[in-house]
Amino acid sequence: MTFSRSAGLAVTAALTLATSTALAQEASPALDTALVGILAGGASIVDFGDIDQDGEVEALVAYTDDCGDAGCLFGIVDRDAEGSFAEVIYQYGETPALVSGGTVIDTNGVYWTWNGASLQPYHDIYETLEFYPGTGADKAIIVEHQPWQTDLRNYDIQMANIDLLGDASPERFVWLDGPEYKIGQASPYFVFSDDGEILAQGSFIDRPYIFHLNDRKGAALVSYGGSGFATMILE
Repeated sequence: MTFSRSAGLAVTAALTLATSTALAQEASPALDTALVGILAGGASIVDFGDIDQDGEVEALVAYTDDCGDAGCLFGIVDRDAEGSFAEVIYQYGETPALVSGGTVIDTNGVYWTWNGASLQPYHDIYETLEFYPGTGADKAIIVEHQPWQTDLRNYDIQMANIDLLGDASPERFVWLDGPEYKIGQASPYFVFSDDGEILAQGSFIDRPYIFHLNDRKGAALVSYGGSGFATMILE
């Protein structure tokens, strides 16, 4: 699968840095040839690894001149549908690096895995959250910001307490459960401060992915919206 460049609880210490020097020596000559043109286009090599665990070395590259709120563009150089090495997937993230023996991409605490066809968020903290129903006060806050949700039921408001900003004062992650609340195929979500202010809001398909940042107090919310994953940084 080939994309254009314009496409849009921390992991344990078991995720160790990849050994890029040895893996670079194992890279296919075809990969080396492809990298010549990719580097000429402004990319820099981050690391080498068997990222999709298919027995062949791929390259992780980054573009420090193409950055946004979620970090800078990075890509994976792997075999495309025709069997040639090319940049096959892109995403934005902070300081990408290969960890876990070169099979996981760490972008400052936001982790990704590549299976040869899709890039997926990995090992986030969403599954550890304990959700509980919202209250009438929570409903009032949501309706204030989304007045069309007048039929919102308290028990369709699913909430979980989590310290996203690292200030020992938990925020509340909120999402609306039920097909009638969806925007297309996506379910709305909110992040409330402890005093009820909405710090962030968006929508997701399937589920959101939540990560703590490695280098500072803050969190990343990764959501899939149909055309790809988007990352929101909260700090």
